[in-house]
Amino acid sequence: MYTKQNAVSHHSRQRGSWLINVIIIVCIVLVVAAILLPTFQRTHCSARMSDCQSNLKEIAIALQIYWGDYDATLPSSALVSHSKTWNRNDFKKFATMRGDLSPVNRPQTYTQVLYCYMKNNDILYCPSDLSDHSKASSQVSYWWKCAIDKAWYGGKGRKPCHIEKDFMYNADEIVFYERSSFHEGNTSGLRNGDQINVAYLDTHVKSIAIKNGPSRTTQDPTAPGEPMHFNYDFNSNKPVVDSRGRAIGQTPATQGDKL
Repeated sequence: MYTKQNAVSHHSRQRGSWLINVIIIVCIVLVVAAILLPTFQRTHCSARMSDCQSNLKEIAIALQIYWGDYDATLPSSALVSHSKTWNRNDFKKFATMRGDLSPVNRPQTYTQVLYCYMKNNDILYCPSDLSDHSKASSQVSYWWKCAIDKAWYGGKGRKPCHIEKDFMYNADEIVFYERSSFHEGNTSGLRNGDQINVAYLDTHVKSIAIKNGPSRTTQDPTAPGEPMHFNYDFNSNKPVVDSRGRAIGQTPATQGDKL
């Protein structure tokens, strides 16, 4: 005989079975999410890395167009004070600051120099750089390499490098680099081993691991080592050479010099 007690027991078993099924489904969803989340994160990071490299490419092309208009002459921190000798503070302003991007008669940053050759000012910032970009005094994501600027002034008996053809190996000569390893979650500067995007004088872009950089994190664009003074071995005071003994990525003005 089917009693009221049997009915209650039947419904209790149904509710228990339903609850177990819900728990199983939730567990399956959580497991699948845990498996797919790293993939989604890698995809998102890869997209930002690609956008960052695209930005650097556009800036490098803007530089190439600029020197096409000025007899292959590169800009330099001499624009800040018109000094005939290299000045650290002038360089820091030239290499790192956004500046006022409206038309100016006397540009003081590389971004001001190249702005009219760029599609927009968004390319000055890595998608993973979440710092304030709104002020003229704010730092851009991509800095001008110190050795390139010092080469413009010459040094230690070597002629100044004012024009593009003065540089030895344009495909090995970094001109712009990320100021932090943003894609590794670091926003505090650079140190040895960090992975960053860089642009070369021939306009190609790639991701590199810093091999001879600062041992401690730095935000100083004049610090010794990669990428500020790329391919210079500060331990031996000699330029890094390839298998044929050529100085890699060195300029005539900086080859063999401790910058």
